[in-house]
Amino acid sequence: MPRPLLRVLKAATFVAGCLLAVQAGTQVSLPLPAEIDATGSAHGAVKDEPTANDTARKAAEAKVEANYAAAMKRCDPLKDARKSACTAQAEAERTKGMADIDASLRAAPKGQPPTKSTP
Repeated sequence: MPRPLLRVLKAATFVAGCLLAVQAGTQVSLPLPAEIDATGSAHGAVKDEPTANDTARKAAEAKVEANYAAAMKRCDPLKDARKSACTAQAEAERTKGMADIDASLRAAPKGQPPTKSTP
């Protein structure tokens, strides 16, 4: 794959991940009275409202999946052992990225997004 095309693909993946993260953070609406839990559990939290960890996880997972798709595209023109090695590396990077997301979200305080950006 030509180098300029690879740079464009990386840049497009990065921009798509950023746009997804920005869009996920801006889609906040006020709860309707029927959506508020009147029983007092969870301190009046909105039912079925995604937490900051949920939106952070989804954005990070989308970025990992986009990187995986780009890596798999780079593997397409390869043959035999090189293709197998390339595919295995792409899958290993995706697995590591998902594990990093899990670890960073477990380390964050409940209801708060992680402070360090995930891959």
